[in-house]
Amino acid sequence: MTTKTITIGEAVKSFNFLATNFMETKELDKEALEISNRAISKNLLLRDYFMGMPKDFGLPFMISLCKKMIEEVDSSELLDLYSIYSAFLYENKESELALYNLNKALEINDKHPLTKLLVRVYEQEWEASAFSEMRSTIHKKVVADTKKHAKDEI
Repeated sequence: MTTKTITIGEAVKSFNFLATNFMETKELDKEALEISNRAISKNLLLRDYFMGMPKDFGLPFMISLCKKMIEEVDSSELLDLYSIYSAFLYENKESELALYNLNKALEINDKHPLTKLLVRVYEQEWEASAFSEMRSTIHKKVVADTKKHAKDEI
């Protein structure tokens, strides 16, 4: 595992490289995967940025990217990925699979803020479209914040 300190800006570049490389090759670049997964799990702004990536790459693509990441990331580091994958699946109206992956996240940590939020969302049976509406509302702000804090270390 990389122990080098990375910045928010470097993490965003890593996310985008991971996605574009996967789009072109159907393979995950190991270094970009390691940096991206570490960034998602260590920084809320970066997790929010990653959750907004369907705005740029499309939801079906991000579902396939998350699935591949889950297959390749060490099992001790899957909490955030299971949660994000679950949210993407729910938005895609794949409720059963979304709940399955949320339960995997809950098995790891049932106190995690994102998993707790998703439990409430699923129990209240939010419309799947609510996720894309939230993304449309906040992704521009998240992108602006990543630029503002690009030199900050995570």
